[in-house]
Amino acid sequence: ALTALKEDGITVKVLTGDNEAVTRNVGNQVGLNIDRVYQGKDLENKTDAELKEMVRACDVFVKLSPQQKAQIDKMVIP
Repeated sequence: ALTALKEDGITVKVLTGDNEAVTRNVGNQVGLNIDRVYQGKDLENKTDAELKEMVRACDVFVKLSPQQKAQIDKMVIP
């Protein structure tokens, strides 16, 4: 499914409350190439412009609160 999405030009973003180790393990099992990971604490006190750049540059976000997930959703869903 991930290959089909990639072929269709769709980028998968992972937003989770889990930690980085768990997320990398599961990501590797399903074939995700995880180069960069941001944690919820990395998003704190960022401007909308800074957050938008982080979301553009990274596909995996861990240790997120529900509010942070909603904030990222607003950045990727027009």
